[in-house]
Amino acid sequence: MATVPTDEQVLDAILLIRHDLKRELEPPKNVEPLWSPIEIPSNALAVQQRYKDKSTRCFKLYGRGQYEFGVTPNADMQLLIGEDIGRQLKAESSSYLPTFTPREIEHQKAVFKENSMKMKRAMLRDPKTRGYIPVDARCEPLWDEEKNGQ
Repeated sequence: MATVPTDEQVLDAILLIRHDLKRELEPPKNVEPLWSPIEIPSNALAVQQRYKDKSTRCFKLYGRGQYEFGVTPNADMQLLIGEDIGRQLKAESSSYLPTFTPREIEHQKAVFKENSMKMKRAMLRDPKTRGYIPVDARCEPLWDEEKNGQ
């Protein structure tokens, strides 16, 4: 059967712990740090790409002392590692905004207009929203590129 300590025993234990915590030890002198400072290469992307090309298992991020920090992609991602890692690093180091051709831009605008017109036609069926959508003589919604465009 366990015994319950008395209040005096609890206070004595707290005082002993407090005394131990207050006792200060001198820091050791002439001791080397456990880890060396992190060495950051001037062209980190090139180093990471070179490591990725040489390693089949791990994509090394950086090393610190005896530890190496890295990422291992799963089996599905290994199929796309050449494209994916490049895009990821480019997105982290600079903006990755794909440039679209004029034909792709026009296609996006056409798809947006088509979807917006479907939504406007659906809103015209509801009597509550009918007054907010301008229509032509045939009761078709009007499209104003300046107001409704992307």
